[in-house]
Amino acid sequence: MSNRVDDAVVRAIVSEALRDDPPPRWVALAARPEWRGSDALQVDDRRVEVLPCVSVLAVREALATRESSADTVSVILTDQDERELGEEVLARVWRSRLHSPTGWESAKHLFRVHTLDAALADDRWLVDLLVRVAPSRGYPPPPSGYLSRDEAWRAFLKHGLRVATEAPTLAHLVRWADTEDAAAAVRELADHASQIALALGETLGPAASLVAGMTFAGRGGDVMAGGLAADALWGPVDAGQVPITRARTRLEGWAGQGTLSDTVARAWGDAAVAAMAHVDLRGQDDRSLSWLERANELLEEMEAVDLASGSSVLRMGLEARLSELGREIGEFLDEPSELALDRVESAVARVEEHRSVGKRGPDRVRGQQARMALRLCRWRHRPTSGPRPDLASSSRAFVADGAWVDRARDVLHEGESVFALAEAYRRLIEIVDLDRRARDLAFGAALAEWATVAPTSSESLLPVERVLERVVAPLAQSQPVLLLVLDGLSYPEAQKLGRDLRDLGWRFRSPGGQPLPPVVAAFPTVTVVSRASLLTGSLRQGGQAEESAGFSAHPALVAASGARAPALFHKRDLRASDGLIAPEVRAAVLDPDRRVVGVVVNAIDDHLDKGTQIRRVDGIAAVKPLRPLLDAASEAGRIVVVVSDHGHILEHGSQVRSFKGAGERWRPATTAPDDDEVLLEGPRVVMGEGRIIAPAVETVRYTPMRKLGYHGGATPQEVLCPLMVLFQGGVSVEGWEPIDDRQPTWWTKRHVEVRVPAAAPSPRPVTHVEPSGQTSFFPEEPQAAEEVVDWSAYPWIPELLASPLWSQRRDSGGRASLDDGASARILSVLAQTQGTAPATVLAEALEVPATRVRGKLSALQQVLNVDGYSILKIEPDGTARLDRAMLATQFGLES
Repeated sequence: MSNRVDDAVVRAIVSEALRDDPPPRWVALAARPEWRGSDALQVDDRRVEVLPCVSVLAVREALATRESSADTVSVILTDQDERELGEEVLARVWRSRLHSPTGWESAKHLFRVHTLDAALADDRWLVDLLVRVAPSRGYPPPPSGYLSRDEAWRAFLKHGLRVATEAPTLAHLVRWADTEDAAAAVRELADHASQIALALGETLGPAASLVAGMTFAGRGGDVMAGGLAADALWGPVDAGQVPITRARTRLEGWAGQGTLSDTVARAWGDAAVAAMAHVDLRGQDDRSLSWLERANELLEEMEAVDLASGSSVLRMGLEARLSELGREIGEFLDEPSELALDRVESAVARVEEHRSVGKRGPDRVRGQQARMALRLCRWRHRPTSGPRPDLASSSRAFVADGAWVDRARDVLHEGESVFALAEAYRRLIEIVDLDRRARDLAFGAALAEWATVAPTSSESLLPVERVLERVVAPLAQSQPVLLLVLDGLSYPEAQKLGRDLRDLGWRFRSPGGQPLPPVVAAFPTVTVVSRASLLTGSLRQGGQAEESAGFSAHPALVAASGARAPALFHKRDLRASDGLIAPEVRAAVLDPDRRVVGVVVNAIDDHLDKGTQIRRVDGIAAVKPLRPLLDAASEAGRIVVVVSDHGHILEHGSQVRSFKGAGERWRPATTAPDDDEVLLEGPRVVMGEGRIIAPAVETVRYTPMRKLGYHGGATPQEVLCPLMVLFQGGVSVEGWEPIDDRQPTWWTKRHVEVRVPAAAPSPRPVTHVEPSGQTSFFPEEPQAAEEVVDWSAYPWIPELLASPLWSQRRDSGGRASLDDGASARILSVLAQTQGTAPATVLAEALEVPATRVRGKLSALQQVLNVDGYSILKIEPDGTARLDRAMLATQFGLES
């Protein structure tokens, strides 16, 4: 009995026929004379007319009565054989014969090949479906003229299942399941659902059979949600728990595809997570939101809410991970230990693995908070020292450590909705606040004593009124300078700004590569005093007119400026909009004859005046005119000096005390200071007739209006002004060397305690030598000339330094050699860190910038690595590794 043909078979054969030249107008097929297909078939821009003919007479009648035209192909369907039709009839049809349209032959026509892969004989269903779903113009022919089984399968995935990728993965299939293409494939191919599911399982893994089974069962919309739930239930959780076993069993029944093995469930979950990687979590479409909502509902239905931490995509998973972090921080605060800190580290890592907290995720702030909480836990676990007794050391401690603590604490103040974590953050902040209060009170007392007399030129602090004389003018002698005064910039904000500036290619430099001295504001620490003092070079109170006049007449600036006087621009002059600054400002910055240009930027101080419900913007984005000013400075080859006139504190629950004539954070000295206030009097106190009282802590203000932040007080956050000197490539000044981005050890890693033993006799005195001859605009603090230390804990170090081979190799190094003191310090650090020490730890022990550590290590490496043996290795990140056993062998050490 002849086969019934459909649209696909007719199109396949007509498509092949039309390749002949000239193309035929009649095609005869040996088929059942029935037609249930379309009456408007089109192949290669030609209309196809199908004519069922039940007898020879019907065939002859069709040939006789139908008009033949160039744009139409007529297809005769007949169950008569060629002998009955006769040569006269056959002579008028394509290739003078009756064609038998089997799936196999049709596939050959559609792919334009002579041979099909023999393996397809076992997959006749696939061949038939390829004929059924063929595009109107057939398939692209394989270059070999041979259709392999893999090529046939890929063609079916594209044209049958309509999976829109050349090499689909299980993740592609999971996303496909809930599409209109999948729904159309289900409608057209449902009669072969089991065969398709089996084939998908063979090519993409058994989980693909589950996906196909659910899709052909009309549940394509559940595939993604089920996969996300599987990711949570088969994630890193204890499989032995009764609740997890129960939840997994329920999901297996819900999926309705038989046994759900661990392998299939994990693959399903991984594919769902991978599929969601293409979804922007900030701007999810309705379909993506429905997947996430349905997955959350599923976990609730499976009574698995408490097990959701396994999910790295679902919000329920994030909140579970945040709750776990809160518990771990709480346990660490109850009993601080290395083990408890390890658990906090692991919990933070799990939070950061969640997609929502990534750089583009909607919960990225929560990820930042988790990282800051970890840093504060490390800070809490470090060896502690008490408040510093004098203002210089207290200021340096704040810049090196306290400001970083404030930065982390400020992020935690953003708040958290997960109760366990919110409570942990509250406790952390409380600990930080207690420590900060003690240190701030000590700073305030030292400040009050320091303010009573005029600072001398030999101090290691830089008064704000001397910045122009000591920094800007000397630089302007060598290179044009742009001075950027960021009104109200604090050290924590400067850290974030510095990060962005480095990313933009600016390089921080200082005399000899040493940290720049802390700049101390004038008192009270308000704009009309401290900014006027900065820009005029003398302690005074004044506004923009006084600042401009004093700046243009400053003796040191005038001496460095030549014919063009220093120019100062204020906020009203900038008119920054659409990323541009006023033409006259840009022209001044680009003018090579204008050696000194100053610009006052009020963005930070203005922002502090806003209400507390406005979230602060970090980094360069917080200072709108900064980017175009820096671009102009870079174009002009200017050095950029960034400085603040004062810092600020943020509003974190301050209390109001009312005093007549008071500012935000200072008041007239009409009554004695309270325990949390200090009396500031002396030549640096510009207002209040030389005597004012200011809070030494953050929790006091004197004005009722609650704002985002305040200034005027005596805390290091307000008194100390960030100073940064920026160079672009190709610009240099003798003596000014790169300064590294120095962070406290606890900011990036665990604290590694490195101790230099107490003084005692040793076989070889260790001398601490500092490089001389560096250009410096700042006085250096006195250094001890010699340091003799006790190496009894590490006797091999003095033995090494006393060995003949050491002396020989050290002396042969010439100018590149390292003195014994620095060598001994590096070796002692490596001894205390089991032979491996990061560059930051070595820099801290050596009291040098991290950028100088590699040079010292290279010099030591030249001495130690005898005959090419790698006794001392230096990793690309600067980490040093010492092989003690090889060292002892090569240098003949007994200790």
